[in-house]
Parts: sequence; C-alpha cells; structure tokens
Amino acid sequence: MSIPAHVLGYGAATLPDVFKVKFSYPLSSKVRYECYDNLDGNFPVTDDVTSTGNDIFALNATFATSMIALIDTTGGAPSSTTWFPSNYGSNTATFNRMKGVTYYCTQHGATVVANGSIMFNMQIEVPNEAQTDSSMAYDVSVRYTFTSTTPVLTWYFNDLEASAWTEMTPDTHGIVHCRASTATGGPYYANIPVTGSERTQEGLVVASLT
Repeated sequence: MSIPAHVLGYGAATLPDVFKVKFSYPLSSKVRYECYDNLDGNFPVTDDVTSTGNDIFALNATFATSMIALIDTTGGAPSSTTWFPSNYGSNTATFNRMKGVTYYCTQHGATVVANGSIMFNMQIEVPNEAQTDSSMAYDVSVRYTFTSTTPVLTWYFNDLEASAWTEMTPDTHGIVHCRASTATGGPYYANIPVTGSERTQEGLVVASLT
C-alpha cells in the first residue's frame, strides 16, 4: 500500500476509474452521493453530522455556491474534461455541486450487485474570497438501500504511483485537494487566487496532514 499517493485521473479528467466503492452484497436502489460538514478538525477522522455550515458549502454572499463538485462515473467516463458544473443542478444527474440533502448527485448505470462497485471523481473550486482559516473540512457520504444482507463497503482510489487500485480505510485515510505539482510528502495546499476562482489540480490520499 503506497499511501500517501496521488490519485490518477483526479479532477477534470475523462477517466471513469478514479475513486471506487465496492459493496459485498447487492443493493436495492441506486447509490446517492452526499457531502456534509466535518467539524471535529481531526483529519482524516469522519464526522457523524448532517450540517452544511462550513465555509466550503457557501463562503459568503459573494461566493454562495458549494465549492465541492462530484461526478458519478459508474455508467462510463465523462465525455469532456469540462464536467465541473457552474452551479447547482438536478439531484438525479450524474454530477452536481454538493451540499447535504439539498444538492447531491445520483449513481447511474445498473443497481449494484454483490461485489459490485460504484465509481466517481471530484474536484474543488477555491474562490479568491477564501482565507487560510476558512472552514474547508467535509465528508463524502454514500446513501444506499438493501433488502438482503448488510453490505460491507470497501473504498479505493486509482493509485498513480502503484498503477493499481489501492484501498482507503475510512477514518484512517483521507483525500486532500491540492494545487498542481504537490509532492506526496506535502505540504498539502490549494491555491487561493488573487481574483476569480481556481480549481484544484491534484488529489492525494494521505493518513495525516503533518
């Protein structure tokens, strides 16, 4: 296992196999992707909250849109690198700006079977209004239903260094969204532009920010 490691195809890419979640037993409906606050400040430990008050979900009146975009690629790769939406869209679409149960996106393709998987990609847009102390921590959640045995979930990322799927353990490994040319050892920063906004260029899976 090569963690920390870069995520192959992170962000604006036309690759389907970037992040993956495998389910050990079949589901009874399509998976729904949702994002919520992480409030404990103990990266990479996840939080059990359903709030969306952190700055990343709406910095202020000037930048009132979530900075998080996610796209489901279970049904195939994006047709273009410009999949990142400019604003909120339909919750039944494969991609959206993400904000709790108000704005989310839905898995396309067939309902997951036993040992089947969903795949997705994501990216962050950082506006010039952001500050180094802005609250940017959030968690990705997958909502699903089942009628048989409770499935066990296994999370993976496409490991650039290992050229293979590598397992991510929730609460042990997390994703950091970074500017271009970030070393695997950090520091893990995203740029805050002087004007306008800038999207993150690299994703790294790490076990610690220090």
